[in-house]
Amino acid sequence: MIRRDLPSHIFVLLLLITLTACGEHVPETRSIWDADPVATPTDAVISDTFLTSLPSVTSTEPSSVSTPLTFTLPVFTPQPGNTAPAASANSDDAYTLPSPMPFTPGQTHTEFGIQIDGCDKDVPTALAMVKDMGLTWIKQQARWGDMQSAPGRIDWACMDRVIPAANASGLKVLISVTTAPAYLRWITHDTIGPPDDFAEFGIFITHLITRYPKQIHAIEMWNEPNLAIEWHDTIDGPKYAQLLAIGYGVAKYLDPSIMVISAGIAPTGFNSLWANVDDLSFLRGMLDHSAASVMDCIGAHANGPDGVGDIQIVSDRYYSLFDQSKPVCLTEFGYALPVAGRAPRGFNWVMGHTVGRQVSTLVGGIKWARQSGYVRLVILWNLNFDGTATDVNAPYALMRSGWMSPAVAAIKTASNTVR
Repeated sequence: MIRRDLPSHIFVLLLLITLTACGEHVPETRSIWDADPVATPTDAVISDTFLTSLPSVTSTEPSSVSTPLTFTLPVFTPQPGNTAPAASANSDDAYTLPSPMPFTPGQTHTEFGIQIDGCDKDVPTALAMVKDMGLTWIKQQARWGDMQSAPGRIDWACMDRVIPAANASGLKVLISVTTAPAYLRWITHDTIGPPDDFAEFGIFITHLITRYPKQIHAIEMWNEPNLAIEWHDTIDGPKYAQLLAIGYGVAKYLDPSIMVISAGIAPTGFNSLWANVDDLSFLRGMLDHSAASVMDCIGAHANGPDGVGDIQIVSDRYYSLFDQSKPVCLTEFGYALPVAGRAPRGFNWVMGHTVGRQVSTLVGGIKWARQSGYVRLVILWNLNFDGTATDVNAPYALMRSGWMSPAVAAIKTASNTVR
């Protein structure tokens, strides 16, 4: 139980969350495979020597045992226009962290949406297209590292354009929070990775939800943390589980109706030294630290080469790993095509893709997800990240300058006929 008379110290939740969900992470040594998924293990190893828990939390008990922890509470100071939870008149009133949303296998209703670039593209045009396609959700990425330059100094311009407008259009909103301010990462001083103090992540989630009350319907806690290009730190499932626990606890305290989705994992299928960790290994590390208790839905990405990033293959693997106890949310489902006859570096596998295959893959995926009984949400990747052949997002864009994929019309037909 958590005392409810702590609105200015909302992060008392960190105590409960870190104790019951994650406990203390014990550094481990993990074998690393060569980048070739069929290669044999090498002798190379990576030691989690600089892995740290929440800096002010201490515990010597197994994660399943509830023992007192001590830590310093950061203070939440609302920004103009933000509201914090009201203090209870009864100081003895207590708050119980909500359990994850109920899930019944075989009875999940699937909803569909698409990710937009609302920061650099015209928002009304994008939202009108989403509605015309028959979709009911939009996803917008909140790149915290780009938004916050100093304590209390957050640029909300993009979110202010997207979130209220999407709600006014009758669309549900998924916000994917990723990157961290460079000043909160004192070792590397870049934005590609978590903050050194995970409590700072909770503070940002608080500002986000209180700025847009009842306008955010789901939050994805980070993006592909099993890749070094998204998590410039020790890639570690248990460590990510701590970040997820903090995000879940804060989000549910502020608005229990928000669906918390674990970070969409890149479907790598293998380990590569300093580059990525196998997706199933990463998820097992999360599960070992009770991550299932601090998420409503398993985040997944299905946008890789044929046979690797297929929506059914990825979804079935994750669903089975979690013993069919959690629904799956595809926060990226896309099929890439060459851009002006070229592909970004590392995307040579795209050169054999065709428009016809894109249509059949996306429409087929929509139909399969609807019938799966366990896929809660599918976010198509993406609508309008139009760019050059060097941009890794551009091959997935369904709308490009002077061109619109036939998949747009096919998705509209599918969304209206498969309901």
